[in-house]
Amino acid sequence: MKTIKIYAVVSSQGSYDDYCECVEKCFTNIADAEKYARVIDESHEYKSRVTDDMYVDIEEHWYDDMLDPAITKFCRDNGIPTIDELEWPSGHTKEQNRMIREFLDKIEEQHDEWCIKYLTEHYPE
Repeated sequence: MKTIKIYAVVSSQGSYDDYCECVEKCFTNIADAEKYARVIDESHEYKSRVTDDMYVDIEEHWYDDMLDPAITKFCRDNGIPTIDELEWPSGHTKEQNRMIREFLDKIEEQHDEWCIKYLTEHYPE
């Protein structure tokens, strides 16, 4: 039995639940496979199911519904002046800035999950 090495050119599209891969063509020569892969890359146009308007809506709600209220509550719970309560030009202390940054890092970890939930609830299609 004779065996040969083949090189498969695989394309993909979509994201999360939409994601799929497709074997476009197979080659025995890697140079031919790479050349064809470049042709495929240039011919495929990514079409996101999330439109620009949807993205703007999601981000506005992320700040208005999640991030801003969470930061305000965190500041009040920790005796830190909110941005609205600061008197210019004074600002937060280094310690307060550190606490806020650490809190923001924790909140940002929830961003993707929150966006998926928002999309599911407001854009079921």
